[in-house]
Amino acid sequence: MKSAQALERALALDMIVASRALLLSRLGKEHPDLPAELFYNPQELEVLEVKKKETRKYPDSGKLTVFQANILVAMLAGFWARAGDGHPGPRILAEGLRPLRGMVWYKTIPTRRAKPSSGGAPYL
Repeated sequence: MKSAQALERALALDMIVASRALLLSRLGKEHPDLPAELFYNPQELEVLEVKKKETRKYPDSGKLTVFQANILVAMLAGFWARAGDGHPGPRILAEGLRPLRGMVWYKTIPTRRAKPSSGGAPYL
């Protein structure tokens, strides 16, 4: 950080992520049966559904609860989700929200093809 203004911006962004992770962690412990769609956007839920199928966790559940979504997010950061592991904390949730955000961003990039020039192969 070369200036105080850049540091302030970085801290503001970090505080937003930290407050969301803390909120999700507390809600996952105190109100685990709330629907995840209240706290995760539809694109994030799509990614988490893929993770749910990949891990074969919660096969009988319909819509994800906030606790189940938190477990899947934490698993993106390396949380094992064994029976004795308990609830993921805010730190592991914050670490899992980063790759989740990246996957959502990647999913929303439209496929763009450049016009091929003189027989060259198009690129994405």
